[in-house]
Order: sequence, then C-alpha cells, then structure tokens
Amino acid sequence: MSTAGAMIIGIDQGTTGTLGILMDLDGAVHARRYLAHEQHHPKPGWVEHDAGEIASHVENIAQELAARTTSMGRAVAGIGLANQGETVVAWNRATSEPVGHAIVWQDTRTQSWIDEIATDDELSAYVAQTTGLHLDSYFSAGKMRWVLQHVPKTRELAEKDELCLGTLDAWLRWRLTAGRSFVTDASTAARTQLMSLDHLDYDERLLELFGVPRSCLAPIVDCGHRSEARGMGADLDGVPIAASLVDQPAAMFGHGCLRSGQTKATYGTGCFVYQNAGASPPRAAEGLLSTIAWTREPQRVHALDGGVIAVGSLMTWLEQHAGILGDARRIDDLLASHEPNPDVICVTAHAGLGSPIWDRRARGAWLGMDLATGRPDLIHSVLEGIAFRVSQVIDAMESASGATLESLRADGGLVHCRTLMQLQADLLQKPIEVIEEPEATALGIAAFAARSLDLWGDDERVTSRVHVAETFTPQWASDRRARRVATLQGAQNHVRAWGAR
Repeated sequence: MSTAGAMIIGIDQGTTGTLGILMDLDGAVHARRYLAHEQHHPKPGWVEHDAGEIASHVENIAQELAARTTSMGRAVAGIGLANQGETVVAWNRATSEPVGHAIVWQDTRTQSWIDEIATDDELSAYVAQTTGLHLDSYFSAGKMRWVLQHVPKTRELAEKDELCLGTLDAWLRWRLTAGRSFVTDASTAARTQLMSLDHLDYDERLLELFGVPRSCLAPIVDCGHRSEARGMGADLDGVPIAASLVDQPAAMFGHGCLRSGQTKATYGTGCFVYQNAGASPPRAAEGLLSTIAWTREPQRVHALDGGVIAVGSLMTWLEQHAGILGDARRIDDLLASHEPNPDVICVTAHAGLGSPIWDRRARGAWLGMDLATGRPDLIHSVLEGIAFRVSQVIDAMESASGATLESLRADGGLVHCRTLMQLQADLLQKPIEVIEEPEATALGIAAFAARSLDLWGDDERVTSRVHVAETFTPQWASDRRARRVATLQGAQNHVRAWGAR
C-alpha cells in the first residue's frame, strides 16, 4: 500500500472510557473521539465493566475515524491498541459473547485469598523472581481464578475448551478480527502474574497455583504482531492491527522515554510511574515492580513500575460522593487565594496503598481538622496527598536504580491542575515537565504502530515530536521539603496502624 496520505488510528482503552485519535505520518492529530463507559460496583471493593459495551465503543470509534480518513481522501494504514492492563474478560469461544462482566484492575475481591498465599515467603519470592510482580489482587491471575470458581458456566466451558480467558487486549483483538485472532501482547501478558519475564511464556507452577488452564489463555506474541481487521466495514477490513501495549508503556513510548533511565508519570484514574530499564530485566527493589515495557523483535525493553492506585478517582470521589468539589476543572480557581493549613493532611489510601508500600488494608483519612477547616483545606490536602504518594514511588526508583532523576515527564487529565503539578515539583525537588499532548497513551500507541509498520524508519521520528508545554520547578527549600515529608509520612504510618488494628 502507498504510504502517501496514510493515517494511523490509535486507541487508548482506559478505565473510565475509550479515546481514539487519527494521526498522520508527521505525528499530527487530525481527529479524536471519546466515549465513556459505565462503572459497575456490585459490592464494596468490586469494580466491573461491561466488556461488550467497551468493545462496541472501540469498534464505533475506529469506524468513525476511518470514515473521517476516507472523507479526507486518505486511508488507514494501521491500528494501535492500548489497554487497561490487568482487567480480566471471559468469553465463549463459539459465540464471542462475554461470560459475566469484566473484572477491573482496581477490584479487590480476591485480596483476602492473595494475603493468605502471600504468607508463604518462598512462594512470594518465587512469584516476584518469576514475574517481577508483588502478590496482590491488582493483577490478573487472582481475578482469573475467581472467574473460574464463581462465574456460572466458565468451568464447564473451560473443560470443553470453549472458554477464552484473557485481558482486554486479547478481547479487543478478537472482536476487531471477528474471532480470527486470539493473542495477547507481551507487555500485557507481563501484567497477568502468570508470565515468566525470562521466557515470555506462561509459568506452569503459577498456572497451577492460580488454577488457570493454559488452554483458556491467549498465546503471547510480540507487541508489533499483526492481525487483519475483519467485519469492520470497507474502510477498515484488511487494515492491520499492528501494535498492542498496556496503556502505561504506550504512554512511556508517547513521552519519547526510549532511553534507559527516562521516567514518566501518567495522572489518570491512578498515577503510574514507569522508568525505562533497558534491555536487561531489573530485579525490582522492595515495593517496585519489574515488567515488560514492549517487545520489538528481537529486542525487549523492560521497565520499573510504581503505581499510585487512587488519583483521578479521588477527584471523582470528591465530586460525586463527598460532594465538596463542584467541578474538578476549577480546582485552581478555588485554591487561587487559599493559604494552605499545614495541619490538615489527607492520606490518599482510599483504595489501599500500592507501590512501594503495598498495604491494601490501609484506608483514606483526613487528619488535623478543626471547626475552621473548609473545602479549600480539604481539597488542597488531597492534592498534596497524591503528590506525596508519587514522590514515594520516585524516591524508591532512585534508590533501586542508583541514578538521580533529572526531571519527570507528566501527562494525563490531572496535569491541567497547576496546583497539583507545583506540589509535585516541591515534594520531589525536581522539575515536572508537562508534555504538550496530555493524552500520551493514544499518541504513543499510534507512534508504536507507525514504527511497527516501518512507516517511520527510526525512533527519532518518535522523540522529535514530543514537546514540553510547561515546566514546574521546585519552590520549596530542601529543608522545608524534608519537614513536610516527615509529617506526611507520620500521618501515613498512623493510618496504616489503624488499618492493621
């Protein structure tokens, strides 16, 4: 196919919705489309999505963008898919119908069982050494075990070899190819807690531990593996799905963090910090994760990963549940003339504490309130609590790698909150570089597809189109930062002690 006028569709299938962009080979975005999907919370700690709704949204967005391309007299050269990562979907191989809802990465229904097996130190060490991951309900394997034990018909379908059990990348590729392709990319498979980092294949001991039959799982392929779209209409049929990554590695690619040591943070539903670790798999330090960023045969790129579980979801909580934030987009206006009360602290453990703490029993709390405490105090303390958690992850990464981070690249919806970005710079004592394109995941997966299709001849085409829109520099002195970190750490310790009572 001629590359003249070729366009790439980049799909970022995220926790709260799906974003699609239409990118040309100069890296310019010509169109974007977003559709939110419903969040289901049938019980406390349970988070579910309708996998059929998500697939329909992805299909509709791709079709709309393809039609836009045709109207411009151009053609779609390829599709890139980024996905949520650890979210689990089961479906009937014969009918392509989902069996029950998807269980989302945030879901904690399996945590009690995970805590039980984690008391076996030898087993915990084996899981960490094999997969690079900490035993936690965050990852897919425990969810897959739960599906097979509790969702009607799944065990029966599995015994008949009629069950597909996978992550959203496998499900979306299945739908976009009309059931012709059942594969999972290496970066997503690395998030299941079933894959060996060394061998890029499922580990038999872990399959047995979690009770997951290999026959239900999608084969693991290169992140640039190609499948042809089918049943998507004349504008898309035959177009290669040429790239698949977890959303965070896709964002890291979109940031142009292609050299070892470069680090990005995406402030979305959670905040996920990824550091490019190069070709050799790092053995993650205490509290950090080691994972596959991407594979481009014959090369692998590894990453250190640290996730703060509740970030953007805290803004939703402040708006919809606590009722103290009218519009998250107006936070800076609300706090413009506010003098922060240093006694008011928020420990942002509303979904437990992820990396580098890994205390899922901890819960969020406000401390230090009095009768003069108002909405601005509470909101500012939440932003500071988020920034503190991210700084804990960065501190752990510096300790693990032995390298000092010069700056942090940032993207995601919350980078528009200047108050948060300045707090982040102050608590890190490092510049925060907010990139011009806030949705780096969609642009990153489109760029990865362009490279996979050899439409871009080298990675300079990726890095050259990344521009910093604004840099936030630290305004606190280092001694002030040290005192504040000690105070915030003390509050976190207090809340953890309460959760462990």
